[in-house]
Amino acid sequence: MRKEVKISIAIVEPSDIIFEGLQLFLNKTNKQIQVSRFENICTLLEIVENEHFHILILNPYFAQAEKNQFHRLQQKCSNSHFVAIVYQYYPKEIIRLFDDKISITDDFATFSSFIHKLVDSIANIHEGSTAEALSEREKEVLIHIASGLSNKEIADKLCISIHTVISHRKKITEKTRIKSRSGLTIYAISNKLISIEHSFYR
Repeated sequence: MRKEVKISIAIVEPSDIIFEGLQLFLNKTNKQIQVSRFENICTLLEIVENEHFHILILNPYFAQAEKNQFHRLQQKCSNSHFVAIVYQYYPKEIIRLFDDKISITDDFATFSSFIHKLVDSIANIHEGSTAEALSEREKEVLIHIASGLSNKEIADKLCISIHTVISHRKKITEKTRIKSRSGLTIYAISNKLISIEHSFYR
């Protein structure tokens, strides 16, 4: 049986209404979630020196208006999953700085599904130390999966058949216990196989 993992989430959002709504949805979604609120990146930067957050949910305003601080946060929290909370227009280049995005127009079912998948991916990463190690070829395939390549593109890159690629993907899923591309990408980033800049999140 999987051991429950306490998921730590930091929310950087100046609006009380938005924060309260997020916290309510998060608590309804998973009781193992612990939520902390920060009004700006500077305050969060002080805390992450000694505390790790699995997920960082931020208003994209901070990535646009406080670029240097946001970049510092990305460097210090390279193993955290950055999520943008969107409720107004932001350029694509700003949203691409995040691993994922959620919208205040999302209903609870959509939000809950997103959080469940993310939490499962993080829990699987925590179990990674007890999972069977990936072979070098499986790591190569995983890197290409995380980069957004299709089975055919991976086969062409590695000069192997599509059937072989599918076989490797099946073994990767069995070993990591992760099925989704986004989950495998988080796994690859967390295990330093690929950077966020080179993943399909970019």
